[in-house]
Amino acid sequence: ADAARLLLQDLVSQDESKIQDRLNLILTLIGVNRLRAARDLFEQINDTTIQESNAIAQAAYHCVRIYIRRKLPGAENASNLVNDATSIAETKALADKARENASLLESAAVDAFCQLLDP
Repeated sequence: ADAARLLLQDLVSQDESKIQDRLNLILTLIGVNRLRAARDLFEQINDTTIQESNAIAQAAYHCVRIYIRRKLPGAENASNLVNDATSIAETKALADKARENASLLESAAVDAFCQLLDP
């Protein structure tokens, strides 16, 4: 799992414009139970970058934020995890909007992120 994570990390651009790459890596880290590493990478995402991103990235961001906030103790949550008031219902609505114009691959990505919202 660590080798796969390192390989994926090499593929992720450090450019903030590649926000979906970062979110996909975060989803992978969550999948291999590396929640703190996922949180650390999540903390590097700028709120302004998300606001300027497409609906798919916005939905993915909020899914990850809700999941990490739910799973980590309060003291371990970053400010961008606790300050955002976007709810699960609002995030699901954003994901539905993202799917409207998404390709099959993009829709599958949105679905993968939305699975984080399930209890």
